[in-house]
Amino acid sequence: MMHSALVAGRTAVITGAASGIGLATAKKFAAMGMNVCITDITDLALQAAAHEVNEAASPNSSVLSITADVSDSDTMITLAETVRQEFGDVVF
Repeated sequence: MMHSALVAGRTAVITGAASGIGLATAKKFAAMGMNVCITDITDLALQAAAHEVNEAASPNSSVLSITADVSDSDTMITLAETVRQEFGDVVF
């Protein structure tokens, strides 16, 4: 059973999205019609991941990729502001 927050049109921010579980989650959510913001500390890997997520995305999804270090609180504040400007409220 899926969580009620995981529906088309909602927005999720996924950290560590350049590989592994983060990338798989981003692809799944985008395929479901969710808007996703993917972030990772490694720019080149994140660019490749963004291509994969866009390929998997439904036509109703939007994908935003931002290189960021989650251990830097100022960067996370900027990330949150950018995501809210782009998508509005975020599910998680």
